[in-house]
Amino acid sequence: MIDRYYTPINILEFQEGSFETPASYKVVGSFKGLIQTPNNSNTFNNSKDTSNVSGTLFCSIKEKFGSKTIIEQNGDKWLISGQKTQSMGVTGITPVRGQHAEYSLIWLEESI
Repeated sequence: MIDRYYTPINILEFQEGSFETPASYKVVGSFKGLIQTPNNSNTFNNSKDTSNVSGTLFCSIKEKFGSKTIIEQNGDKWLISGQKTQSMGVTGITPVRGQHAEYSLIWLEESI
């Protein structure tokens, strides 16, 4: 079962800053899941060489997220960019049909 690899993940909400208060992230919930980062590459963003990392979130099918939801694990922030339900297995693990959901992730690099 893939859920034995799940660890705590926070759900964040972006808080707009003002002149006196810097922008920040606020924890608005948490759940358990597994984040895998299968690839990364260097890209240019605003004329800077940046790391472009995508990943996949595995979690219970009971967890529901919208696109653009921000999650955090071990200080790394991720933007949920897409969703599909995985029904036929993951890299050597054969789940029961409908056991988990998968969300596509994009790593949020700070100060871009």
